[in-house]
Amino acid sequence: MNHDPQPPKGQPLAVDPTAKSASATEPAFIARPAGAPVYYGFQVLDDVSVDGFVFGKITDFEAEAADYGDAFVIAPDNSRGGLVWEVSDAQYFTEVCPIEATRWGAWGRIFSASDD
Repeated sequence: MNHDPQPPKGQPLAVDPTAKSASATEPAFIARPAGAPVYYGFQVLDDVSVDGFVFGKITDFEAEAADYGDAFVIAPDNSRGGLVWEVSDAQYFTEVCPIEATRWGAWGRIFSASDD
């Protein structure tokens, strides 16, 4: 009898099929072309915007239901920041990674299942 635990299942990725890779063997989000911004190669949802800020998804929560994942925001000046999100009874907004030259950090946010 095999008692090995099943490997953890990852979340589906929201890969941009039109993104060009700098590698013949790696996807664009791994091998960004020279000058491409951070989070290049993931889907940008141009129809999800507020005051010029646009939402991008790393976790493809539309392909498969998810209660946690990764995303990003693109500012009007094309600067970017990461989002780590989760649905839970707790709520917070906190820094996950500090500001870097290529992005304004990554931020964690828990949403209540009752958030609208």
